[in-house]
Amino acid sequence: MLKKYPVALYLTWIVVILVLPLPLIWLLNSQLIASPSSLFAYDMGIIAYVWWLIIIFLSTRPHWLEHFIGIPSMYFIHGSLGVLALMAATAHKFLSFSFDQSVKQTGNTAWYIAIAGIIYAILFMSGWLVDRYLLFRKAKIALSKIFNHQVSVWLHRTNLLLIVLIWLHVHLIVRFSSMNTFMVTFDVYTYIVVGYYLLSKFLGMFKSNGTVIQNQELGPHTQQLIIKLDKNSPSYHAGDFYFLSFRGSKNISREKHPFSVTSAPKDNPYEVMFTIQKLGDFTRKISQVTKGTRCYLEGPYGRFNRIIEKLQENQPIILYGLGSGLAPLLSIAEQYGGIRPIMILWSTSKKNGLYFEKTLNRIKEQSPNISVLVKERRFTLEDLQRRLTSEEIKEAVYFVVGPSHVVIKVEKLLKDVGIASSQIIDERLTM
Repeated sequence: MLKKYPVALYLTWIVVILVLPLPLIWLLNSQLIASPSSLFAYDMGIIAYVWWLIIIFLSTRPHWLEHFIGIPSMYFIHGSLGVLALMAATAHKFLSFSFDQSVKQTGNTAWYIAIAGIIYAILFMSGWLVDRYLLFRKAKIALSKIFNHQVSVWLHRTNLLLIVLIWLHVHLIVRFSSMNTFMVTFDVYTYIVVGYYLLSKFLGMFKSNGTVIQNQELGPHTQQLIIKLDKNSPSYHAGDFYFLSFRGSKNISREKHPFSVTSAPKDNPYEVMFTIQKLGDFTRKISQVTKGTRCYLEGPYGRFNRIIEKLQENQPIILYGLGSGLAPLLSIAEQYGGIRPIMILWSTSKKNGLYFEKTLNRIKEQSPNISVLVKERRFTLEDLQRRLTSEEIKEAVYFVVGPSHVVIKVEKLLKDVGIASSQIIDERLTM
C-alpha cells in the first residue's frame, strides 16, 4: 500500500506524527516550569490527545485527503494512530501524578475508554487480523449478531466522549490555568476538529444529495438502484463508490453503507447506478426503498480512475472481480471499453445470478477489445499462467475487488504468477 502513494503518505505521516502536536508541545514546555521527567509525561499526554483529534477528523473521510492517499490508506492511518495514541496515553498515565481526584478520574476514565475502543476495533473496524486469521473472522461474525452496524457506529462515537473527558482533564489541572497561550491553542485544536466532525456527521454538510428514480429487482439476490444527483453535486468517475444513506423512508434505517457504482459516467454523470447484492439485513431492505426517496451520498471516493488516466495508452488493464466485487469494475469496462485493452476475470458463484453475465455479454459485443473469463470458484495458478500473456504479466495493471480475506489470497496468487506488487491495485469490500 505504501508504494501506491509514497510521497503523499510519507508527508501525511510526518504532518500527523510530528507537525500537528509540535505547537502544543512547544507552548507547554516553554511556559510550564517542571522537571524533565514531568514535562515528558505531559508531552506524552498532549501527543495522545492530538492523535485522537486526528482520528476523529479522519473518521469524517475528508474528500481532499482521500484524493491524495485513498480511503484504504486513510483507514490504515486511522487504525495505527489509535494504537500509538493509547501507547502515548499509557506512558502519560504511569509517568504523571496528581493529588486532584477529579483530574485522576477524568484521565483514568478516558484511558479505559481508549483500551475498550482498541479491543473493539481489532475485531470490528480493523481488517488486518480478521482478514488473515479464521479465528478472528469467526469471532467477528458471531459478535456481529450483537454488535450490529448501528451499534458499532455509536460505539465508535465514544471517541467524542474520550475527547470531552481529556479536554476536561486538562482544564482541571491547576498548573495549566496560568498558561493562557497554551490553553487557547489547546481549545482551538479541539473546537476546530469537533466542530468539523459535527458538521460532517450530524448536520449533513460536505455530502451530496440525490433522489431515487429507479429501484428494480434483477434477481433473487440482486437489486439495481438508480439515483439522480442534485444540481451542483460533484460528478463521479468509473470505479468510484459512495457511502449511501436514505432519508424519510420508514422501510430502511438511516445508517450509511458503502456501495460501488456500476454505471459509466460517460452515459450520464449525474445519474448513479448501484447493483447491490442482497447479503445482509440492510441490503435485503433496499428493495423496499420507494421511488422518490431522498438520500445522502458521501463521496464519491475511489482512485481507480485516477490511476487509469495516468497509464500509457496501450497498457493492458486486468479487472479481477471476486463475486459482487465485479460491480465497480463493470463501471470501468463500460467507461473504457473500445479505448483501452481490457481483460475481465470474474471469480463467481451461482448465487450472484445472471445479471452480471448478461452485462458482461453486452460489454463484449459493444467492445471487441475486451476479453472476459468467468469461473465458478477461484482461478488457480495454472488458470492464470495459461491465460495471461507475458506482456500482461510484466506490464498490465491489475484491479482486484472483493472481500478482504479473499483479496489477500488473490494478490498472493498473482505474485506467484510473476506479477509485481506495484502492478496490483485493490479495493477491499470489508475494510
